[in-house]
Amino acid sequence: MLALDARLHQLPRTVTRALAYLMVCVAAFTPCTYGQCSFATSAVGEPLTYVIEPVVVNGKLILRVTLEFRGGRAGSVELELPSDWAGQSHLEGQVTNLRAVSSDTVVLDTPRPSVKTLRFPPNQSVKISYDLARDWEGVFEHPMQFRAVLEPTYFEFTTQNALVHPKLNPTVAVSVHFDWQKLPADWTLETSFGADDRCQSFTGLWNRVNEALFAGGDFRVRRVTLGNQSLVVAIRGKWSFTDEEAVTQIQKILEAEREFWNDHDFPYYLMTLKPYDVRTGSSDGSAFTNAFWLYLGGDSFSYDVQYLLAHEGFHAWNPHKMGVMKGLGVSEKWFAEGFTVYYADVLLRAGLLSLPEYVERVNRGIRDYESSPVKNLTNKEIVTRYTENSVGQLPYVRGPIVALWLDAQIREQSRNKLSLDAVMLALARQGTENPAMELSSERVLRVAGKYLNRRSRKKLLRLVEEGVSIPIPDFPKNPCIRLATEALPLFDLGFDGDVLRSKKLVAGVREDSEAFKAGVRDGQEVLGMSIYWNDVSKPVRLTVRAASGRLRIEYFPKGKTVTIPRYRMDKEAWTSTPERCTFQSN
Repeated sequence: MLALDARLHQLPRTVTRALAYLMVCVAAFTPCTYGQCSFATSAVGEPLTYVIEPVVVNGKLILRVTLEFRGGRAGSVELELPSDWAGQSHLEGQVTNLRAVSSDTVVLDTPRPSVKTLRFPPNQSVKISYDLARDWEGVFEHPMQFRAVLEPTYFEFTTQNALVHPKLNPTVAVSVHFDWQKLPADWTLETSFGADDRCQSFTGLWNRVNEALFAGGDFRVRRVTLGNQSLVVAIRGKWSFTDEEAVTQIQKILEAEREFWNDHDFPYYLMTLKPYDVRTGSSDGSAFTNAFWLYLGGDSFSYDVQYLLAHEGFHAWNPHKMGVMKGLGVSEKWFAEGFTVYYADVLLRAGLLSLPEYVERVNRGIRDYESSPVKNLTNKEIVTRYTENSVGQLPYVRGPIVALWLDAQIREQSRNKLSLDAVMLALARQGTENPAMELSSERVLRVAGKYLNRRSRKKLLRLVEEGVSIPIPDFPKNPCIRLATEALPLFDLGFDGDVLRSKKLVAGVREDSEAFKAGVRDGQEVLGMSIYWNDVSKPVRLTVRAASGRLRIEYFPKGKTVTIPRYRMDKEAWTSTPERCTFQSN
């Protein structure tokens, strides 16, 4: 295997931080020489070098990738190809023409198509090459952004969906170089490790490389200052808002988050903004090392889009600055995703949401949790069944309610001197001091437990691991809001939503459902749909192909009526004396 260690590339401010910085990830950008990259020899260990060349063949973009590294004395390593990531599977299908370039080196198949065995003379420089090519047809729409996006005029990919590499532990220190010299001169380049520099180097934990983002092509690039650091915004497509308006909103949200964390230690940060081919439907935000992307399915910079910005920006700390999650981190998603859902609204409520709007957002979250048919699954069951859509969404639904409960408990037991913020800041502080520290459910529960009594610690463990029902707490100190109950119909699609999403077919229709009454039947092919998931106030609209021909079906997805808790606001007090109803700071 590779023998790799760590070396500092910047000086800490204090002796204490110097010790902590022994494992801090640092990006260092190496000057280019004409025609090729001249990378400095690193004493950190054996470097990995990627050379990436775009080639357009028959109107399709192919990236020709060469990887070189120093082989260990064993004379063999496991070579990992892209496999499963973000719900996409068989990503190894994008890798073609994989071959050994260095002498006396062979690539051998294994029972797993995403894993190869590489054999070579011991302690020799090893070089392989492959082509990265699009392996699907059709329009570009959600969720195809999770495969490598390869178009004649631009590309965007991640390490996990595009780069072949030796098998590495997430916390091993590496020195990785990227040679982009063969990109067209008029293409922009934006990655987790810098913008425009065609020769990039990174020294730090492999986990930071494994979570990296790479983009280039005909992006419109805007560079602005965020605090004392550089923010790069790369935009494609035509929008109803200007690039400048988008950048202004992005700056505002990211500055608010950095103030919350009291952390401006980002020498560089990237955001990419792109449209789908289809301009209606899902939007997506995903966070990466020093970066996040935003794909929009609409044409406005709505609250939901700004919420996505806040959500993905928050991931720069939770989990990226809190430590390293093992594997896909599914068992920690209740925290990494769920608590981020909670804080995105908390942070935006000061500037974008009025109090009634914020309360309605919280009530919607409570309703989604209470109406989830899988809300009481254990955390182990979530990990096992995560590929099921309703189960995969559960951490995003249950996690915010755990955060709501935990915040109330900490406030009550500290007599309003502390809140959930104390837990978040403590976790980030630990991760900054030791970036290789594992971010696990056990660690989160241990840190949170320092602010709880014994009974609440046991309760929190049961909420997270056993999936017991979460009691909704009183709203934090606000005379205008009280906890009440309300009888509401549950959202009921009336048939199997997972089959609908994956196969665009109707299956499992129940005869007692509103869907059946409206004419939905098993076996119908769904040609188009408009569904506001978990919202019974808006109709489901389907266009289906049935035996009798093309049909348009509309119905309200109302299921059984249940009594659920919700926050009720005194609208008269809000109207007459809004100062009495101000937000309580965390």
